[in-house]
Amino acid sequence: MTDAYLRRRHFYEDISGSLVIAAATDDTTVVAAKASQTIYVQRVHFVVTTLSATTGSAWNLQDDNGTPRVLTDAISTVFTGAFDRDYGPEGLPATEGKGLVVNIAATGAVGLIQWEGYRRLTATVAA
Repeated sequence: MTDAYLRRRHFYEDISGSLVIAAATDDTTVVAAKASQTIYVQRVHFVVTTLSATTGSAWNLQDDNGTPRVLTDAISTVFTGAFDRDYGPEGLPATEGKGLVVNIAATGAVGLIQWEGYRRLTATVAA
């Protein structure tokens, strides 16, 4: 039997992926926006392998709205290690019609971000 996380990604559009972060990587759109659809983030795995010398340096996932909806709490990159966030099978929704962005508060740290989620139609579409 398929777990509830995977079932949603099979039924809707799977937007899971990963981004290797180099020291010079800045904010990056990782899932493009689609009108009338909403992205849901189910799980996120952050790995910081090289520290940032910048105080206040952090990574998170947010949408690309003018006033972004932050989907994960900020992971400080002044510590190395792996940090997992689980938002359940339904996941946290981004703003409808907006894309998904890896937000990097200050460059310098190195590591990886992996996310699991799906996108589904949430607006009423005229026939």
